[in-house]
Amino acid sequence: MPVVTSRVVDQTNSLRARNGLGPVRIEPQLSRAAQDFAEFIAASDRIGHDVDARTPAERVKAAGYEYCMLAENLAYVVDSLGFTTDQLAARLMQGWEKSPQHRRNLLLVPVTEVGVGLALGARSGRYYAVQLLARPGSAALHFEVANRAGVPVDYELDGDRYALAPLVTRLHTRCAEATLQLLGTDAARDISLTVQNGSHYGIGRDDSGRLRLRLE
Repeated sequence: MPVVTSRVVDQTNSLRARNGLGPVRIEPQLSRAAQDFAEFIAASDRIGHDVDARTPAERVKAAGYEYCMLAENLAYVVDSLGFTTDQLAARLMQGWEKSPQHRRNLLLVPVTEVGVGLALGARSGRYYAVQLLARPGSAALHFEVANRAGVPVDYELDGDRYALAPLVTRLHTRCAEATLQLLGTDAARDISLTVQNGSHYGIGRDDSGRLRLRLE
């Protein structure tokens, strides 16, 4: 079955490439977590993200993997005539690509690593597949936003709104690139910044007295 899981990864990367996204690479701890769960659901012939009374996050952490983004795709296929390696991989991917939620997981921009597990249910003859798509915690972005304006300010990070009191600095951790922009009528609206790891951003006033966001 390692050949099938490898084909699933190849086809995942082909789909991502067709959509202008970077590839995912096989990660051993994710692969172990995916395979263990595939074997569990095959043994029980029950499928669901929590049929072992754990969440995907708990299973991945138990395997020693630290993440900042995680998604899990599950599937099963069965055919009384059986499958070739290519047929099995294709059936799994076709099901995921046709499902909006599973396809969304396949096309998550920030994910960079993947693990795939596959197991055969002895009683049902079903092939159960587990795919874990993730971005490691080590790839998270850490940055600070400091209010030096002397008044409360509001700013936005990719649609998430934050309020910051005077002389307060907030540390943010994001899993992927984000755009930082000031809000409010007193804010200069012509500047938005793409955050960088380890950076410090200060909110102060420019020569005209308007609030301004700067990389410090």
